[in-house]
Amino acid sequence: QQQQQQQAAEAAAERLRQEEADREQRRLAVAEQQAAAERKRQAERAASQLFKGSEYEQLCRQLNEAIDAIRSTGAQHTLDLPQVVVCGNQSAGKSSVLETLCDVRLPRSDGTCTRCPMEVRMASARSSQGGDAAAEPWSAAVRVRRTHDRNGNELVGLPEEVTVREGITRKADVESVVRSAQDLVLDSTDADACLFSRNTVILEIRGAPVSLSLVDLPGIIHAMESGTNGPDYPALVKGMARDYISRPASIIVAVVTCKEDLD
Repeated sequence: QQQQQQQAAEAAAERLRQEEADREQRRLAVAEQQAAAERKRQAERAASQLFKGSEYEQLCRQLNEAIDAIRSTGAQHTLDLPQVVVCGNQSAGKSSVLETLCDVRLPRSDGTCTRCPMEVRMASARSSQGGDAAAEPWSAAVRVRRTHDRNGNELVGLPEEVTVREGITRKADVESVVRSAQDLVLDSTDADACLFSRNTVILEIRGAPVSLSLVDLPGIIHAMESGTNGPDYPALVKGMARDYISRPASIIVAVVTCKEDLD
């Protein structure tokens, strides 16, 4: 009996030692993860400081401004301008990715929330002479560009950009202004409003963290609800996506949910 008690005590002590070793191993793993995360943050900050205010940053900004100026004339229909194209299936999370990139909230709704291309033009803040403080405060403007009629037929001539609102200084105001611009593009005040359109809503942001231009496309849909009248919207949306991503200068960002098969 004494031998059994001794064996039980030794087994209990061994379990305690093993549990203590497991706790120490988990503690070291967590500490290593935290240290790795901190090293990554420090490297990102160092890279950001190296890029900020550099000649390369200024060159990138100037090139982006030149491309945006050309695009604002509608010349992208004849010139292959570089652009980042965000595409994916309906409700794949494209707008969430876009919100993260431009740091503003965009219109949300159940199901499809992007019903026309949205072009986002971001320009980083111009640094002051010393390079420490931003000389240009954050501001935004929203415009629309009509290139097609209600039936999807291309309009003749170079399209013009119509300003919906400019001089926006509160990020919280962007969502409602963009929604108004989308309604304008879709003619939503009409009882026979379009569900999707090739016409573009433009969001221009000054004083952004980076200089970048990208286009958010409506999500790919495979069928419409029964009783929906009007054009073949699934074909229209797919054709729109094909037109944008087939351009040689386009950089494609395909957004896929984790529950979808990547193949």
